[in-house]
Amino acid sequence: MSLALSAYRVASRLASPIIKMRLRRSDKVGFDERRGEYSRDKTDKISGGRTLWLHAVSVGEVNAASPFVRLAAGSGCPGAIVVSTVTRTGAAAAEALMGSDIAFHVYAPWDIPHVVSAACDALKPSAYITVETEVWPNILMEMRRRGVPTVLMNARISDRTMRRARFFKTALREAYELFDCVLARGEEDAGRLRTFGVDSGKISVSGDCKIDAIIQRRERASEKIPDLRRRLRLDAPDGVSCLVAGSTHEGEDEIVTAALSEFKRSVSRRALLIIAPRHPERADRVAAIARRAGRVAMYSELTPDCCDEPPDIVVVDVMGILYEMYGTADIVFVGGSLVPLGGQNVLEPASWGAPVLHGPDMDDFAAPTAEFDRIGAAHCVKNAGDIAEMWRMAEHGDLKLSAAAGTDYIFSRSGAAKRSWELIRPLIGGAG
Repeated sequence: MSLALSAYRVASRLASPIIKMRLRRSDKVGFDERRGEYSRDKTDKISGGRTLWLHAVSVGEVNAASPFVRLAAGSGCPGAIVVSTVTRTGAAAAEALMGSDIAFHVYAPWDIPHVVSAACDALKPSAYITVETEVWPNILMEMRRRGVPTVLMNARISDRTMRRARFFKTALREAYELFDCVLARGEEDAGRLRTFGVDSGKISVSGDCKIDAIIQRRERASEKIPDLRRRLRLDAPDGVSCLVAGSTHEGEDEIVTAALSEFKRSVSRRALLIIAPRHPERADRVAAIARRAGRVAMYSELTPDCCDEPPDIVVVDVMGILYEMYGTADIVFVGGSLVPLGGQNVLEPASWGAPVLHGPDMDDFAAPTAEFDRIGAAHCVKNAGDIAEMWRMAEHGDLKLSAAAGTDYIFSRSGAAKRSWELIRPLIGGAG
């Protein structure tokens, strides 16, 4: 074991009492499971057998993994599939998207040696797969000690990680080297892993599983769109021009509402702005800001006959419907990008054929965003005036080719889940 990994292991063990005390307050849901302790009704489901343990930190990673899980469950995966997440929203997504394909969901154990050991004793993994950026050294070291193969699937190396790599290159290499197999989303991610010094023999390019997930999700969601449009009053005889601002953060709500005001001054059709804050608990605050720009309705209170006049702005105050909201849009702005928070996925709105706007900070989705910008499927905006101008272009039909380019890109790059399963399957003893 290297010096860096040994130091991490010792530090996490020494910090265990403090971590436990602090996380008892913040991780009240699933606290026992986070300590590696599971209820009898769950462990009985895998009694006498071994599991394929897949870890996906939250909603985005669960979405990415869902086509793989469906394929593995239906293609001779030996043993039960267990999925772990860190967040409650991730847990809900796992139950909703994976359902009968998995034995059960658990909250991920803290990366502390004795906790990880207890979790492995209970879950009996025959393989451990983690998604995108989740690299927990104690878990990986414990898997290696037990001879359990480990895979990083849909590996994503952000610009932020590359900047940190200047200072922690050795530690990053040692952490990624703990994996037996690393499946990168694309050649850029694979190249970045090689710059860390990760053995090229461990790295394969499988494609982006999120594309398969989006296509699968669109198939399920399409039937909901007509009812959603009626609820939003988008089928008015004279037409409505709709912009969806998805996953906004503080500082962005003022900008998109100002864009609405500017847009309305230059078009005759009714305009609707839908704001879906990244954290729904901010909905009341967002509504207060939005009232400066027009009539506001909360989505949860919205019905086709709820008010005499349709709203100018709808604030989404519930979880789990943003993707469907994108399906109602003429144009989309993805949040977390006009503030330094790394942006959001451009692929989801593009799958519906909507032109996509984003701010300058898209570090977390740099590769697809750069490609979308290159082919004209996405456009960088810096302020309310830019958003209003692009909205006007969409209203006049000037962005139709932009939208088509995004949709074509997505459907031409499917199949990552299948490639991932074909590469992982030989690692799992008894597969098939």
